[in-house]
Amino acid sequence: MTSIQSTQVDSANYQQQPSSTTTTDIELLQEDDDQHLNSGNGFSLPPTDGGKDAWLCLFACFMLEAMIWGFPSSYGVFQEYYATSDEFAGQSNIAVVGACAMGIMYMDITLWFAVLKYFPKLRIWATPVGLVIVCLALGLGSLSTSVTHLIVTQGILYALGGGLAWTPVLFNIEEWWVRRRGFAYGATMAGLGLSGAILPLILEWLLHSYGFRTTLRDVMQLHQQAAAVTRPYEFEVIGAQQRLCANLYCQFEYGA
Repeated sequence: MTSIQSTQVDSANYQQQPSSTTTTDIELLQEDDDQHLNSGNGFSLPPTDGGKDAWLCLFACFMLEAMIWGFPSSYGVFQEYYATSDEFAGQSNIAVVGACAMGIMYMDITLWFAVLKYFPKLRIWATPVGLVIVCLALGLGSLSTSVTHLIVTQGILYALGGGLAWTPVLFNIEEWWVRRRGFAYGATMAGLGLSGAILPLILEWLLHSYGFRTTLRDVMQLHQQAAAVTRPYEFEVIGAQQRLCANLYCQFEYGA
């Protein structure tokens, strides 16, 4: 009987005892976090939907769209040149080069997007690595002696590298533009329209003046300059080691 009464008393005392984590404790923790963020040691991210960083990000995405998609979209100029040149005259499947460049890039973007979504730490390396692959494709393409070589280099390899280099644009726009996201996507896609109007004229002049080998190497130099200044960096969010997808190309590296 005595043991039963003792157990009841202990149970009542346990119910009356306040919990170790009270509302006051939670408020104190929140105040400590606020003080840490507001202190000089804190880190504040640049604003979205405006400011220097957001606009430079948008311009870099615009340039990347123009560079990556503008070149294969202008393949009609190359196709006409290849069909009438002495090196590739009479060879079939010349049109397959452009079809591979555009078609495979449309398809592999889905793969790259899935990889970069589940492995966000790889995003900061996607654009520089992709541009290196593009340069390799164009450099090897300038050494081609058959249409098969062009399909592998200017077609397939370019599509793989271009898709990898371009995919981070989707993440960057989502992070830097929130309320005006539709405008950001429209401005980015305008890069393809601008390059589609200007680039064929430049490529046609280069092809007829210097040949396809020099033309591919000139385009390679353009991508090489972009890859050379692409230095990945990251933003660290206080309290969470969260890495945001913000390559240096998002900070206007193509015009730096």
